[in-house]
Amino acid sequence: MTVDPEQADAFRAEVRDWLAAHVPAQPLPSVDTAAGFAAHRAWERELAAARLSVVSWPPAYGGRGASLLDWLVFEEEYHAAAAPVRVGQNGLFLLAPTLFAHGTAEQRDRLLPPMARADEVWAQAWSEPDAGSDLASIRATATRVKGDSEEGMGRRAGGGGAAHPWLSQATELLWSRIDALADVGPYDMRALFWFLDNVPDRDRARAAMEKIGPMIFDAGMVALDPETPGEVHYPLDFAPLPGSLARGLFDQRVIDAGLDHLATAQQPDGGWTFNWMAWSPAAEREWRGVKTVEALHILRAHGRC
Repeated sequence: MTVDPEQADAFRAEVRDWLAAHVPAQPLPSVDTAAGFAAHRAWERELAAARLSVVSWPPAYGGRGASLLDWLVFEEEYHAAAAPVRVGQNGLFLLAPTLFAHGTAEQRDRLLPPMARADEVWAQAWSEPDAGSDLASIRATATRVKGDSEEGMGRRAGGGGAAHPWLSQATELLWSRIDALADVGPYDMRALFWFLDNVPDRDRARAAMEKIGPMIFDAGMVALDPETPGEVHYPLDFAPLPGSLARGLFDQRVIDAGLDHLATAQQPDGGWTFNWMAWSPAAEREWRGVKTVEALHILRAHGRC
């Protein structure tokens, strides 16, 4: 990536000045109320009119074609200005990247411009037919299979697991992706390692780990030093528990150093934090909760708490 510091500084000044002139003096009403939802949509339209709602998108869809650096500059200034939460974030940050990567031109032309203006606001569904938005009313079921064990970040299916009509097809899809694996990032690899730790076919899982495990070193995905700063991935991200298949990739001294660091990383309020940028204060609170439970789970599994 070619970086133009002067251009980035000029963009930062533009964004800062615009936000200073337009961010509401008082917080908007809660987005969970009708009045707050309408106010947040109006704010999104202000951003869109200034071509600041989706700066990294191509101009044809309401963006500026901004570089990664400029997008980060915008996010920094936006949060520093305490600007309103993005009411359309599910569409902007979840659906839109999918459309850019896999959608058709017709789908992008139809869905992205109204998304950028919050004319259409997308939601992430946590429900099923006839369940509404109340998670307690969801009736999806799965059948425990003989052989279940409590190992793994979730539940390792050591010859057992859960049985469901869709599960075998989904499992075969993941196996096909592993068999053809070539170019993959660290987050994808962590998900694949989790799959291998929990899939019932243990022999196939071990063979797959022997094949793809070394890729995390070849591609520089793992930072062995737990003090390494930035958005990096550590051995415990890939091998969090004593029974993790990836544990054989790391020397025990590396694992112990990671556990020592994890134990001392607890924050004054009792929780743990994360090493990537938070999209919003709400996302920060959510991910801190996730990482706190994860840290306690890992430390407990190693007898550290």
